[in-house]
Amino acid sequence: MYDVSGNGLPWARMLLYTDDLEFSAIKESEGSPQAGKYEFTPGFDAGLFHLVVVDSADQPLSAVIDVDYEPECSYRIDWRRVE
Repeated sequence: MYDVSGNGLPWARMLLYTDDLEFSAIKESEGSPQAGKYEFTPGFDAGLFHLVVVDSADQPLSAVIDVDYEPECSYRIDWRRVE
């Protein structure tokens, strides 16, 4: 996740989860020099996952992005803060 200038946001938190909450994980951005990068390991089963930016109380700050997960793939989602 990046600010309007393209700098990584080290404080940002992401929640990745499934509809049935069988998988749910919150990650904070990696520190420098990887600020803005997140790494989730959702497992070996394909499925629909949801990704959302959350605040320190785990309340949503963004729209939810759906990710049709395949375990043998890597995904890149570029989020940019506009305010």
